[in-house]
Amino acid sequence: MSQINDIALVAQVVVFKNTRAFDTLVKKYQSSVRRFFLHQTLGNAELSDDLAQETFIK
Repeated sequence: MSQINDIALVAQVVVFKNTRAFDTLVKKYQSSVRRFFLHQTLGNAELSDDLAQETFIK
């Protein structure tokens, strides 16, 4: 059920430019995405934050 909600949120962002839906997705996945990049960059927090931000922008 959560995946369906995420798909609906993405649709809201893409179709209606809904910033609240975007904020919800960022809050939900921000720490996971940042942690992934932190591991990939061997602990470089600044680069991890930049990569996570770019991921959400795209």
